[in-house]
Amino acid sequence: MLRIIVTMLLTVSAFAADPVLIDGSSTVHPLTAAVARAFAAQQPGAVIDTKYSGTSAGIRRLVAGEVHIAGASRPIKAAELEQAAARGIELVELPVAYDGLTVVVNRRNTFIDHLTVAELKRIWEPGSQVATWAQVRAGWPESPIRLFSPGKDSGTFDYFTEVVVGKSRAARTDVATSEDDHKLVQGVVGDENALAYFGWSYFLENEALLRAVPIAGSGAPVSPSERSILDGSYAPLSRTLFLYVARPALEREPVRTFCRYYLEHAPSMTKEVGYIALSSQAYELARKRLDERVVGAPFSTAPSGSDTVAVLSGLVKPAKPAAQKAAETSAVSIKPADGKTADASPRTPRSRSPSPSRARAIPRRSTSCATPAWRSVAAASMSGPRSPISIASS
Repeated sequence: MLRIIVTMLLTVSAFAADPVLIDGSSTVHPLTAAVARAFAAQQPGAVIDTKYSGTSAGIRRLVAGEVHIAGASRPIKAAELEQAAARGIELVELPVAYDGLTVVVNRRNTFIDHLTVAELKRIWEPGSQVATWAQVRAGWPESPIRLFSPGKDSGTFDYFTEVVVGKSRAARTDVATSEDDHKLVQGVVGDENALAYFGWSYFLENEALLRAVPIAGSGAPVSPSERSILDGSYAPLSRTLFLYVARPALEREPVRTFCRYYLEHAPSMTKEVGYIALSSQAYELARKRLDERVVGAPFSTAPSGSDTVAVLSGLVKPAKPAAQKAAETSAVSIKPADGKTADASPRTPRSRSPSPSRARAIPRRSTSCATPAWRSVAAASMSGPRSPISIASS
């Protein structure tokens, strides 16, 4: 009995003296906060300090050794991996959930039935002269468009510009921006001619005030939903969410234990905050990756839309750099007998769990707590303070 008590006291002391520090994506933050609250409720002495300053900023802090974990709404970039390597920091990449980047308008906007990816590109691309809805599609009103976007430290911004505009971080600049998705919501709620994009769970949380716009990629318009995000039909705006963990941080028991808890409870937690769980096999492979401390970032080089289990199993070949791909495309074009250009590298659909019933989103509040229980916007910029959550169990 004495040995058990001593062991428990040592564990409590270790957790209390060694807080887990997390920063990164505002999209991943709600899931991380939910997991942190549940973890603190079950683990005596645990202190989880989680903030969101955007994917890019979170990864910078991870590489600088300021935090143990970074949440990311896109795969880490090659340049970021190089920066980590230059500092001698190895990273472990862990997929945690699926999300559907959602394009939204004000509920009072009734004329937009859908938008095509080509129309989104014309609206958002650098140097765009599109200023009214009539310039987007004939028959729409001459009303001026008000654009709201995640800031440049956001992985959502990176992902949207890459798949819609065709180049990551390439976008027009006359846009109201914020790293806080709640402020983007407020901007759209306050203007019936506004247009914005952010994670699907933020839309679910504000569904009474916003309307999700169906998106037409290569086929008919598709609305974001659990089913369309899981089966890949909501293309190209469905994506994977990640945690990146500094390998040295996994030497710390609180960090290692929290990450393990995260992957074990993510399937149920994703439903609570409005995201989509990975398949059970994908979570099992991610846990194995964590337990064995496998470094590297296979998703950063995998082609977009790759099968999650296949990537984790090392079965997906890295995508070629854009410059190399463009050079090869211009050098040779494969033409079958019917004269149409052949697609030599078809996409493999992601491995997904069966579509669950519609998730209920939990409203998010900026809180600071020490208990185990679990905006008018400026036209040019909406930068504001981050919303930290510091969670400690008693």
